[in-house]
Amino acid sequence: DHQNHWANQIISQWAEAGVVKGYKDGTMRPDQNLTRAEMVQMIANLFKFSAEGSTTAFSDVKSKWYAGVANKAFELEAISGYPDGTFKGDLNITREQAVVMLYKAFKMTADTTVTMKFTDAQLVSSYAKNAVGFFEQKGYIKGYSDGTFKPQASVTRAEVLAMIDGIV
Repeated sequence: DHQNHWANQIISQWAEAGVVKGYKDGTMRPDQNLTRAEMVQMIANLFKFSAEGSTTAFSDVKSKWYAGVANKAFELEAISGYPDGTFKGDLNITREQAVVMLYKAFKMTADTTVTMKFTDAQLVSSYAKNAVGFFEQKGYIKGYSDGTFKPQASVTRAEVLAMIDGIV
């Protein structure tokens, strides 16, 4: 279902590398929104870290399929949760959250606050400003044709793979 998709080559490359997997029905669903749990699984696959963390980082993941990778990613400082101690893995991940996770996972740092050129830069949450600005400056994210980034919008599987591809 991705052969005629704009990200076909990127999807094929990262599927072959094991970073993203298709569904049981044989589809990849590139335009499907990604959950926070699926995002952390992609990060685990990308960095090939074990799926078992030694701590329980989040109060809401104990019996979830992604508990091990979420806890391990937290230990590696690749992710953080919400202030209430939850991860909320079943929620769709926003564009700015995906950028922050990748920024942390790749251990990136911005020397100074980077000014964003997106026309909706004022909508980027304070915790995400450096990461989003850095990604924009480096060309890892381009935004939409109208000049916006839409930081609170859900991000798709293809969009995240395009970010990963741009970084790597």
